[in-house]
Amino acid sequence: MLLLLISHPTKTFSTQNIFESVWNEPYTQFSNNTIMVHIKNLRNKLEAGCGCAHLIKTVWGKGYKFEE
Repeated sequence: MLLLLISHPTKTFSTQNIFESVWNEPYTQFSNNTIMVHIKNLRNKLEAGCGCAHLIKTVWGKGYKFEE
């Protein structure tokens, strides 16, 4: 998931796009929570590693993006 976001900096990915790209499975109504949990875990790891959790931005109503 992090590789997907980093590979396309500033591009906003919907939760459906992230889920289908990373897991190669159809998006369901329960998939949104999966993405939110993984984004939270990525932010926690980025914060612990380099203090840069702010690099993963939430774009309200659209999805997530990576900002340098």
